[in-house]
Amino acid sequence: RMALSVLLKRSQDVLHRYIEDERLSGKCPLPRQQVTEIIFVLKAVSTLIDSLKKTQPENVDSSTWAQVIALYPTLVECITCSSSEVCSALKEALVPFKDFMHPPAAKVQNGES
Repeated sequence: RMALSVLLKRSQDVLHRYIEDERLSGKCPLPRQQVTEIIFVLKAVSTLIDSLKKTQPENVDSSTWAQVIALYPTLVECITCSSSEVCSALKEALVPFKDFMHPPAAKVQNGES
């Protein structure tokens, strides 16, 4: 659990740094090493979410889910990225979040839903 928490925190930090550096760089491309790092992080996030979805809910700590869900706004901030490779990896990371977006359960009234 602790390793997963550290991985998620590190991912959040890498994402924030990328967003800030991209904003500050203007039209200049970011160093290849940084682009490679963000792509790796985005793919890791996607893989992690897919793995968590296959795991029984009672086997996943609620704080882990909270950390994963907290990544979503940061991922959305990356949408304006200039690298097509980053955009592709970002899409892969955002798509699994669809499983977290369900309409509220209908209220049961008189035994009917």
